[in-house]
Amino acid sequence: MRAVIFGAGNIGRGFLGHLLGQAGYALTFVDVNEQLIEQLNQRGEYPVHLVAADGHTETVIHNVSALSSGDTDAVAAAIERADLLATAVGARALPFVAPVLTKGLVRRLNARAPAINILIAENLADANRVLDDLILRDLPVELVDTYHEHIGLVETTIGRMVPVQTEAMREGDPLRVCAEP
Repeated sequence: MRAVIFGAGNIGRGFLGHLLGQAGYALTFVDVNEQLIEQLNQRGEYPVHLVAADGHTETVIHNVSALSSGDTDAVAAAIERADLLATAVGARALPFVAPVLTKGLVRRLNARAPAINILIAENLADANRVLDDLILRDLPVELVDTYHEHIGLVETTIGRMVPVQTEAMREGDPLRVCAEP
């Protein structure tokens, strides 16, 4: 199983990537941060440090890769092959994500790939409707009915605190993400 996650930041890696990685998904992150993309591809894994009142644990998420959002052909191909899609980019970035997401969805729909859900982990009311409107702007009209039949837009609620990461939290590892369990 493969998940494509738009956004390799705190929520992308510290929440979605952590949960999906533990569920057995191979993860492909799509991001704009070229240094982060390079580091994820070099290591193929990253640590998640969970901190609670009674102590802490660290787990490593394996089977990780990353793509630049500017490499639209590679991202579209990854979307075509994915079993699950997710966004964690911030509400203001959705208009920038939507065109490449739509390109990948067009490839999926034309290839008659199985139906797929998109988990939308954004701090935005009606995020599913907002993303739907953005996708429909670029979706060929002949694919609209198939899109509505095969693509699920799932608005999520994030139940984990993932604070802004400080150097001390990373403890010398730029890929470490600290979060609450």
